[in-house]
Amino acid sequence: MEPNQFLNAARWLSKRGMHVFPLMPGTKVPAVRADWEGCATTDLEQIDRWWGTGRCNVAVATGPSGLVVVDLDVSAEGNGPNGRETLRAIAEKASDSLPVRTMTVSTPSGGEHLYFRAPAGITFTNTAGRLGPLIDTRAVGGYVVAPGSQIARKPYRLTCIDAPAPMPGWLVDALRPRSRPVPSLPTGTHLSRGYVQAAIAGEAARVAEAPVGRRNAALFIAAAHLSRFVAAGQLRAGDVHAALRAAADRHVGTAGFTDAEVFRTIESGLRRASPTSTRPVPSGVSSRGRALP
Repeated sequence: MEPNQFLNAARWLSKRGMHVFPLMPGTKVPAVRADWEGCATTDLEQIDRWWGTGRCNVAVATGPSGLVVVDLDVSAEGNGPNGRETLRAIAEKASDSLPVRTMTVSTPSGGEHLYFRAPAGITFTNTAGRLGPLIDTRAVGGYVVAPGSQIARKPYRLTCIDAPAPMPGWLVDALRPRSRPVPSLPTGTHLSRGYVQAAIAGEAARVAEAPVGRRNAALFIAAAHLSRFVAAGQLRAGDVHAALRAAADRHVGTAGFTDAEVFRTIESGLRRASPTSTRPVPSGVSSRGRALP
């Protein structure tokens, strides 16, 4: 069987250093069972197995690919500035211009994806509306539908075939991660400071590493587990919020995951564990279990 358009697209992207994985045909939904970011690859043999006989769409995992992709959308109502106009205004405010020679993809909705090479030493995460209305970005923890794919039979098309350009300085400054340090623990706890700190770190790691379909559950379970320390007077609820919000930052902006949802899920987990519950404080770095009913 001759290679199909999806296989051609996946191979073309991989040869340019982009890590790809399959999406369900005609959708933006990962076709791998879990950990799509870990599954994304440039290995041509794996790519041939995934797309050799199938019709799956292609996704580029932006983090492993070392990319930041700016998603410029257009208003459905057609009024007000679109994403490109807003981004151009940000560049002009910084006395610069919007790059025109970087890999660019038109989307079925009439928007664009601008591909940029992320600078070394900075870990960018996903954003939704941070740069302005109708602008999202994808980086570590994110992915974009790649050229060659189709949604509702409408294609993603390459409109500029150039390699991704380095991120311009003004864009780096605008998207530089906002640090949320893990808070210091209150004094006077009857468990060691190191023990409680390790529990926070373990739960935060599980939230950060959760696949798309398990983000809410991981966040809820982490908040519920750490609420035991709150009930015992060993942590403040604000400490839990700060640590878990920092861990969930990489997910914000991906597949509809928002800051508001993060806040609500943490609050729900903190409320779920009653101070009178007999369930013990976790005995390891992080505790494991099913979501509470």
